Amino acid sequence: MSSITQIVEAYQRILTEKVPAIAKETGAVKRRRKNGLDAVTLVQSMIFGYWQDSDLRTSGLLQVAERREVSVTESAISQRFTKESAEMFRSVMQELVGLTVELEKVETPLLKQFTAVIVEDSSSVSFPPALAEIWKGCGGQNCKKNAAVKLFVWWNVLTGRVKGPFLCDARTSDYKSPLQREELPAGSLYLADLGFFSKKAIEKTINGLKEELGRKGKRYVVTRMKSSTALYTRSGHRLTLRGVLPAQVGQVRELGVLLYKDRLPMRMIMVKKKWNLSGKKG
Repeated sequence: MSSITQIVEAYQRILTEKVPAIAKETGAVKRRRKNGLDAVTLVQSMIFGYWQDSDLRTSGLLQVAERREVSVTESAISQRFTKESAEMFRSVMQELVGLTVELEKVETPLLKQFTAVIVEDSSSVSFPPALAEIWKGCGGQNCKKNAAVKLFVWWNVLTGRVKGPFLCDARTSDYKSPLQREELPAGSLYLADLGFFSKKAIEKTINGLKEELGRKGKRYVVTRMKSSTALYTRSGHRLTLRGVLPAQVGQVRELGVLLYKDRLPMRMIMVKKKWNLSGKKG
């Protein structure tokens, strides 16, 4: 498990050693002045300043910058709000979120039969409307004015290792996650919510590298199913759910099915839930 000290040290290396190179590559800092506002000071002032107060003004950023004993003015800070600086901060952010973090392992005997147990999820963070051209939000008539970012994460519960977050426009559907391009280990189990359900993802998980199946182990997936999914019996007949659903509350029924016309093999588990008059599960 990564200690807090190790994580902090990794952040410090990025914010001190890598920032100057990133600033040079993006053109955010064209020349360096002695005791002036360098890239490291600018980045750290913005991060730690807005961390303390999301509504911080340039006067507040000035106070944060002055703690590094540099000669700077509010005007100098304002002049750094450029497209090049925005690209620099994007690159720095990608470096920060790219760090591998390890959480506490889940000690469940049932899961240890798999080589890895990958849980995927996403979360969205809203941004000011001015960033709508960079991070596209979604929803409603003013969709074009909304700004938000969606973060995708993989968590291997057997090792505690977290991959991500990977940043996308908030309007990106879960089933188009950038992590769908990642190759799942043979013999692994993948778990995700309904939003990640897609034919492409399941086909890749189950069929994967066909030459590896049986040699290194299959890949397994547990997910909720969309109601519109075409199901077939093992003999190839179209399956109608109405005729196979459990009848009593609490009753569980398992059924081997094939998904879509490609006949992707899955085991469907159906549970009869109790619903109240509002239409919600009781």
